[in-house]
Amino acid sequence: MTEDTSGIDPLIDDGFGVNLCDMLPRPDRWTHYYAWERHKTQLDYIITSPALAEKMVGAPQIIRAGMPWRVPNSADTPRYPRVGWDRPKASDHCPVVAEFKL
Repeated sequence: MTEDTSGIDPLIDDGFGVNLCDMLPRPDRWTHYYAWERHKTQLDYIITSPALAEKMVGAPQIIRAGMPWRVPNSADTPRYPRVGWDRPKASDHCPVVAEFKL
């Protein structure tokens, strides 16, 4: 698997599903930081049908408030109270949220 391939590809190939994070600029799609490799990547997704994707309000949001302060270039990201340099942290993944008008 390369940087341009993903395990979700079979779900989004041929228009079967829609990765809502594709609406965001590529540098803003990361949801996980590998500290040992100093690498940000997208591991978390919301995949919908094309019909549901059309009902999304605005763009998806990636919540990074639980990430530790050691994540590079994130000093301007608001954090939950008591999140530390490495620990404590809410998670090593950032949730992806979307709103839909049904």
